[in-house]
Amino acid sequence: MSLKAMNSLKLVIFLNLVAINLCHIALKYPPARKYDLDFLDNFRTSGNCGMNPGEVTKLEVGSQLNVTWHLGYPHGGGYKIQLIRDGQISDLVPEEGWDNSGRYAQSHLVTLPTSPCPRCTLRLLRQATEWGQRYQFRSCSDIALVQGDEITDKCGPHGTETSGGGCQCTGMWTGPNCQYKSYCNTDDDCNGPKGQGSCVLVDESLFPEKMCLCSEGWYGDQCQNRNQFQGAERQWTEADFQKMTLGDHTVMWRVQNNEVEVIAEFNSLSWVGLGWRPREAEKSCQKFPSDAPAPRGTDFHAMDCIDMVIGVAKGEQGSVADYYTRDRSTPRRDSFWGGTDDITGGSVWETADGKTVMRFTKKIGDDPGDHLFQGDLHFIWATGQQDQFYKEHQLKYHGRGQRGIAVLKAPLPETGSLHPVFIGIIISLSLLAVLYLIQIIVNIKKGVFSIGTKK
Repeated sequence: MSLKAMNSLKLVIFLNLVAINLCHIALKYPPARKYDLDFLDNFRTSGNCGMNPGEVTKLEVGSQLNVTWHLGYPHGGGYKIQLIRDGQISDLVPEEGWDNSGRYAQSHLVTLPTSPCPRCTLRLLRQATEWGQRYQFRSCSDIALVQGDEITDKCGPHGTETSGGGCQCTGMWTGPNCQYKSYCNTDDDCNGPKGQGSCVLVDESLFPEKMCLCSEGWYGDQCQNRNQFQGAERQWTEADFQKMTLGDHTVMWRVQNNEVEVIAEFNSLSWVGLGWRPREAEKSCQKFPSDAPAPRGTDFHAMDCIDMVIGVAKGEQGSVADYYTRDRSTPRRDSFWGGTDDITGGSVWETADGKTVMRFTKKIGDDPGDHLFQGDLHFIWATGQQDQFYKEHQLKYHGRGQRGIAVLKAPLPETGSLHPVFIGIIISLSLLAVLYLIQIIVNIKKGVFSIGTKK
């Protein structure tokens, strides 16, 4: 079979058959429990919080605390902030009912109780009334209410307290308690002086969140890696790729040297994303990570257990990164899950006719957060939306019209491009065959010797 035939991927497209939702709520400060996913609803996740207890944040009794949270989808209804102490739940805000004053709210100033608590839980609840009056999302933080003089790490592990009582943050951390992280502060963090990238503001809902957008020829969190595509980075020969149409978008791909290369053109100027998992995958894949409670129920959503690549562009510059999502939560970088970024080349840019083009190469691996790009694949795509809440480069809910589902049939590549696991199996079988052949030869020689010496 020819290489082109082996790499031929037949596609069946089912657009907009299943809602691909992402992004709801997750506490930012005080920090949510590990793993701070934002789709921990009270129907699919267990307990009061959906995640196991974690590290404790010390807060001063009776003080005012600005509780902040990520909001990816402004559901209908209100929110409330509660304190769980020894199994007893009390409402801090509001004292009764739900706070419906701001559908887009992402912070609330709370006065903490005056009585100490060595280990309590602060819980944020958010309604989603369009899905039912009892449907709620939640996010929890483990806290200790102590006297002020017992707090010796006001600035946490990412800062030091100044003589004036403030915090001097280190690295890419910022905020009054050094609790928020960006990927850059200035162009210097993106190798800007070398012409490799720029530090760009992408969100300021809670703090100035920035990231590096890389110039042509470069990729990586700090635009530190040089691209090495075959030929020109932003020119290619379509005949060298397989091609498919996804609604108003097109995707081309090829598999070689144990890597998948993708070129996708989206009719959008927001973030763009592609993702896949084995078509035969089952809900049991949500037991990863093993130190987090798996979702309940039997439903297996289109976004569950997805290996993803997401790109963001602004003009000629952009960022491409490796993501994974366990459920309908906002996808997170592979490092969040204990894996590594397997992007070996990436470029994304906007065109004059209002499109975003993303090109990347990615190792075909099975590390945490990755799926082999082989065999029958459940394949999804999405782009962002833009309005008064959803900004151009924020990774938030894509909306109902900006997503699709497909089935990709990806045969195994040529032997030279087989995944190391398959190579190991082949080598082992070959060695066994050699040993078996040697044994046969030895047995034959013994037989001949016996016949030749028989009287």
